Amino acid sequence: MKGKSVRKSRKITPLRATIFEDQERKFVRRFGREPGPNDPVFFDPESPTPKSIDPREVLASFIEAGREAGTDPVLLYAVGKTGMIVSESNMSLFSDEELREWEEAVEEGKRILGH
Repeated sequence: MKGKSVRKSRKITPLRATIFEDQERKFVRRFGREPGPNDPVFFDPESPTPKSIDPREVLASFIEAGREAGTDPVLLYAVGKTGMIVSESNMSLFSDEELREWEEAVEEGKRILGH
């Protein structure tokens, strides 16, 4: 099916719920109203109207900041591969499947980057 977008479904964990609640507060503060069903969850804070921000851009910025800060390249590889940021302090918020996906990405990163 060419041109059709495929989205990965993820369970709403406590961490995700907190992120969504935070984004909703930011939306209300920025635009002076509650978000509607067609409004983006992640939006451009500089835009005068609700405009989606590409999550890939956010992830790329996070990874670049990690590089500049000297974060282990293997971990940055896993973040880029999975779109997740997993640490000892937030592991309990991820499902077993998500943690397996993370560990596989870390191992792949080690092989690719020679660690």
